[in-house]
Amino acid sequence: LTCKTCEQPMVAKNTRRLYCNAKCKNAARHLFHWDTYRENKLQTTYGISLKDYEQKLQDQQGVCDLCGNPEDFKISSSARVYSLCVDHDHATGEVRNLLCRKCNLIVGYVENNEELIMQAIKYLNKFVELKRVKEL
Repeated sequence: LTCKTCEQPMVAKNTRRLYCNAKCKNAARHLFHWDTYRENKLQTTYGISLKDYEQKLQDQQGVCDLCGNPEDFKISSSARVYSLCVDHDHATGEVRNLLCRKCNLIVGYVENNEELIMQAIKYLNKFVELKRVKEL
């Protein structure tokens, strides 16, 4: 008999026990609720299942489709790790691919504004050029 969470062998007086201790039982309960929440959120917001999300994640080899950072990439010094976001067309609701939080925000802000994207590139290039001049 093994614990369903940590898979450690259990010496059970009661063979109906699934977990070796309260910590493992609470961890399993949290995971169940998180997966249920995620499944509902994906279905109601984007019309995809958790399986669809996981298939996209596998197809993208676990990285952001734009910058290539892995799903477990930390975007700041905080301890929080974000899973990849579902990128979708805001006009049609059509799901595109999975993006990290930063890339999803960028795409969301400039989604249908090619001129803004070009202005942003020019702006950033101006400072790259200034940096090169200063280094000479």
